Amino acid sequence: MGSSSPARENPFYGQGLAPGVALRLEKRVADRLDTYSTCIEEITESGIAVLVPIRNLKVTPLPLGGVFRAVYSVDRQGYQFTTRVIGTAKACDVLSLPRRIDSTDRRNAYRLDTALQPSSVYRLVIDGENQESMLPLEGTLVDLSEGGLCLSTRQPVNAGERLGIEVALPEVGVLLARMRVISVDYPRYGYRNHQVHCMFLDLPRQGRDLIARYLMKRQLELRRLGQL
Repeated sequence: MGSSSPARENPFYGQGLAPGVALRLEKRVADRLDTYSTCIEEITESGIAVLVPIRNLKVTPLPLGGVFRAVYSVDRQGYQFTTRVIGTAKACDVLSLPRRIDSTDRRNAYRLDTALQPSSVYRLVIDGENQESMLPLEGTLVDLSEGGLCLSTRQPVNAGERLGIEVALPEVGVLLARMRVISVDYPRYGYRNHQVHCMFLDLPRQGRDLIARYLMKRQLELRRLGQL
């Protein structure tokens, strides 16, 4: 272990996840946040091998099955992903590979994968007479937080654009919000959809409470299903 993984064998190389990178693992327990510091030893197709953390001068293996938020930084850019402890190997704990790595600079709020079809999504455009118009946009909401959301759409969207959305959050209510596009992930080879990352603009407290209730319900549901 400890040798560098060639970029072609490591799909996360472009986001700085590689042997030698320091990880901070966070897990909320009751009203406190447990943190562990470790370092990546190896990345393989089956998982990420990290050094067993040391806490209070004692080797402290990570709990098998534990779900953590992994945070790291490369070239002053912060990243995070959700991972689970899936085993041990030699002097290392083994973490599951991330489904997705997100920039911590993009959104600070907790986000949750979802799959909701909005009632409407539209671009907000100001014309020469300072009148606002709404141009329809087709898309699916694929993740949500109190700070923003991500839309998947086949229509090109540019960073800086302003959008509006109306979406029913099951068992909670209808969210109406305006957003600014922070960044866009363009389709990878073989895919057709853009991933549009948006930040809410002046979302009232009522809207944030609506999202918080929906996220809590979804987390409880996923825990019952063993998916979180």
